[in-house]
This record gives sequence, structure tokens and C-alpha cells, in this order.
Amino acid sequence: MILYIDGGCSGNGQKDLSKRKMISVVTDNRGELIDERESVGGSNNIAELEAYLLAISVCAFLKGEHVIYTDSKNNLSWSKGHISRKINDYDRTLAIYKSINRFHEIASKNQSCWKLKLIPREINKAGHYIENKYSL
Repeated sequence: MILYIDGGCSGNGQKDLSKRKMISVVTDNRGELIDERESVGGSNNIAELEAYLLAISVCAFLKGEHVIYTDSKNNLSWSKGHISRKINDYDRTLAIYKSINRFHEIASKNQSCWKLKLIPREINKAGHYIENKYSL
């Protein structure tokens, strides 16, 4: 399976996290929506990490090798646990990372694995979905 992920956040400049709205999206290789979540708070980076969590929640239960494409270097780093305490919502980010680890355990039992790969923003199908729907 090939998936594309992206996330966005409106109100990034707001210091009050409750005034921000995150969008996390997973699409397939054709750009068709697989999952989309909206939540309050966070940042673009946290929305990207939540999109990764959504994607692996699908992959973990399907046997075989999967590829997940992201346009976020930060997502690559955070998905490996390289999370700075200086971010605006450390506790939320850490909770997402812990959930990612739980899906790694599930995946190993189900003979599933995936690779997170970096691609240019221009070819990220999930990013196109967000741009078209939310103008972010």
C-alpha cells in the first residue's frame, strides 16, 4: 500500500492553542481520501505527526510492506522520537509518539511494516487534498 500524509493548522500565530484548528489527512496513491481528522490546538507539525499516526493505524493491520510519503522533514524526525521540549504542545506530541510505538508493536505481530519517505511538497497528494478543501 502507498499512502500520502499531510497536516495543516489554521491560526498558527495564535498563542491561545484553543483558537487553532488542525487538519490531518491520509490519501491513497490516486489522491483519494482514506482518513481525515480535525482537532483543536497544535501546529502544522503536530498535524503532520497525527496524519502519520492515522496512516500507520491502517498499515499496522495489513500484512506486507507499505510506503508512507510525507513532505515534512520534521515528521521524519519526530516519528523517530526526536522531539524537543521547546515545542508548543510537548505533551500532546509525546502522546502521539507513544501511540506510534504501540502501532509498531501491533504491526510486528501482523507481519506488517512501513517506511516513511520524504517527497517534495508539490507531489504530495494529501497536501493537494488539504489545499483544495481548506485553502491552507
